[in-house]
Amino acid sequence: MLLFLTIFQNVISSVSKKFQHISGLITFMVLGYIAGTANAAHNADYSLYLASYQMHLGNFEKGYTYVANLASASGLTYEQFRLISSIIVYLILYIAICRYTKNISTVAILYTFIIFPLDAIQVRNGMMLAIVALGISFLQKDCWKNYILSFMLIYFASLFHSLGLVFLTVPLLVLVLRHKRIFVLYHAELIALVLSVFFRIVGGSVIQSLSLKVASTFGSRGTLSNNLSSVYTNSTKVNVWLIFFVIAILFSLLPFYFKNIFQMLMD
Repeated sequence: MLLFLTIFQNVISSVSKKFQHISGLITFMVLGYIAGTANAAHNADYSLYLASYQMHLGNFEKGYTYVANLASASGLTYEQFRLISSIIVYLILYIAICRYTKNISTVAILYTFIIFPLDAIQVRNGMMLAIVALGISFLQKDCWKNYILSFMLIYFASLFHSLGLVFLTVPLLVLVLRHKRIFVLYHAELIALVLSVFFRIVGGSVIQSLSLKVASTFGSRGTLSNNLSSVYTNSTKVNVWLIFFVIAILFSLLPFYFKNIFQMLMD
């Protein structure tokens, strides 16, 4: 019910273009609460994270492990740690999105339907992506301080999930193509799609070879190459990828559809 009400107010804000920042903040805080209070029976990774937290295991990246151990030493239960960290992560994501666009509520509703179901399960991946989004946002201004800050934030994000190292290609690409910086940033999703299709075609061997060099260079988790290759070799079939891509496009068009309806009603 809470999620339904959140989506409803988000759609109204997106269509009317009113109270976008407030609506977006409410949405991301609710999403953070939902992800932070996940039901163990309906969350595939919950038991793994719970066991790692309670037994102080070192099976995750150093950044996540350090934060989890610090929270545990402070007397927080896993449930409390998960809720607090989730709220913080979605606040970071909200701040990052505010740096990209004024249409906060539109982005929030698209995120809710398309990406949130995955991030709510894959805790470390969600943490990494929020920090990466913030890091990349600094590339909108062409100055060395922002490039350095972007590199640092993305590397920091990789300490929560080593796949974050892949996103170091973004500031590198923007730095090389500085005269087309804005084009690269605002077409990042298209670039990501092309790279995704390419890696899906060439298979895991090429990815494993490249990522192994990156992992050894940055001293990241040794299984980075396995993580990357498994994404493309053990993932779903191409036709399912295409279905999700079409769904994403349809959801991106929904706000425009609702906007036309809203204007018709107002007229």
